[in-house]
Order: sequence, then structure tokens, then C-alpha cells
Amino acid sequence: MLDLYIFFVSETLVFDGYKITATCGMDLHDAVPMGGKFATYIKSDGISIANDTITAIKTGQTWVSKGFLLVYENDKFSIVDMQKNGAPTGDNFIVTLTTKDGCVTHDINNAVSIENTTIAKLYVDDTSLENLVCIAPVIYGN
Repeated sequence: MLDLYIFFVSETLVFDGYKITATCGMDLHDAVPMGGKFATYIKSDGISIANDTITAIKTGQTWVSKGFLLVYENDKFSIVDMQKNGAPTGDNFIVTLTTKDGCVTHDINNAVSIENTTIAKLYVDDTSLENLVCIAPVIYGN
């Protein structure tokens, strides 16, 4: 499970103007099933994954997810299924948009113009922390 203290402190720092990139990992010493666990995702052309990873972290373009990515492009959100074993099931996805002023749910089918620094999250079924599926890259408003 995500460390709640780090999770909320990181959001506070983002809203204070710090550029923080979301990543995750585990200190694994044995083979462990990865189903239902968070992983860091990046965009990559597949040619140089190491360089793409460094670039993604430096530019804040990472997703922390259990298998679905919440993508924001051209004022619209979409969901990309990464086909990860053990990903949450169901299609009742909920998007939340958090700014320094608060958090609102957003209908993924509607366009939205992001004007302030926003952290978008994807949940399944409800917005309880155990149903968190994805933290998208921070969106810096217009």
C-alpha cells in the first residue's frame, strides 16, 4: 500500500510549486507476484528504455498504476489498459482532480480545461484509497 504520509506530503509540495515526479518501487529480495501492486509506467519508443526512463522522471511524465493509465491530452482524459496481470477488474472508473483548493470528481466523458496545477487520479468503484488505480503525471495548468 502507498505510504500515506509520503503521499499527502508530496501533494502538498506539488501545490507549493515543487516539481515532483511520482515513482514507486519495492525492496524485493525474492520473486513476488506483481498482480495488484503499483508499478511505474513511462512512455517509451522501446529503443532506449533506460534513456526514456531518465527523461520521463526528469520531465515528470510517469504514472504510478496498478495497470490502467489515466492520460490527459487535448483537454480530454482517456484510460489505457496496460494488460497487467492482477489489475483491478470492473469498468466503473472514477477520475478525481485535486488542486490546492480541493478535490472534485470528473466525468471522463467530458472535456476539461486545466488551468491550475492538478493531480489526476483514477479509482475503480469508489474513491477510497484501497480502490486507487492510477496517479497520472501532474498537470500544470495553462
